[in-house]
Amino acid sequence: MDHPWRSNKRSFNRENEFRPPLPFLERTDLLNSLHDFENVFGKKRKRLIDGPWKTKSIFFELPYWQYNLLRHNLDIMHIEKNIVDSILGTLLDISGKTKDHEKYQYDLKDMGIRKNLHPKDTKDSKKTKFAKACFSMTNGEKSIFCGVLKTAKLPDSSASNISRCVHLDERKVSNCKTHDAHFMLHYLLPIPIKSIQFLLPSFVSKKDVPDLIK
Repeated sequence: MDHPWRSNKRSFNRENEFRPPLPFLERTDLLNSLHDFENVFGKKRKRLIDGPWKTKSIFFELPYWQYNLLRHNLDIMHIEKNIVDSILGTLLDISGKTKDHEKYQYDLKDMGIRKNLHPKDTKDSKKTKFAKACFSMTNGEKSIFCGVLKTAKLPDSSASNISRCVHLDERKVSNCKTHDAHFMLHYLLPIPIKSIQFLLPSFVSKKDVPDLIK
């Protein structure tokens, strides 16, 4: 309850967040909620029972499954890959991958936060101007960023050939494997970010990537 983000109204929705965590779902309650659940497959499937469940795992047929405290595991490697894809897509402004788009800025305006990033109409109201975020890079800066990744020399067996994922002409990075994404997130990404620290704000370039996503 004492996490600093709970009182950080400016960065979120202008409200303090002091609600307690959701109650822990007891094993018997979970099993009872799925007692009469029937899986329905197909594109036009319709739920027979209201609730958050879409399908019932076949593991619940096991006699001991209801007694497991941890019934689901998160795939950390795939989560890290999604994070890396989002970071690279946003930094390099890759179409369809970036999180810094027009809808995002309209959301900030609706929430009443980050006024410097709100879309603004021109005087004649015929066009709308969208502000650039502090981490936005020019094409030259993107080339430097991609060039560092392209020419990086990595220790043996630490990752695959990451340079094959870097496309200098298009200034983008794509088709990274999950282990490559893990290595980039923890070790490699801070290097190209800090290589252009004279172009990016210090509070962006001087932080490690894991610190930026905490």
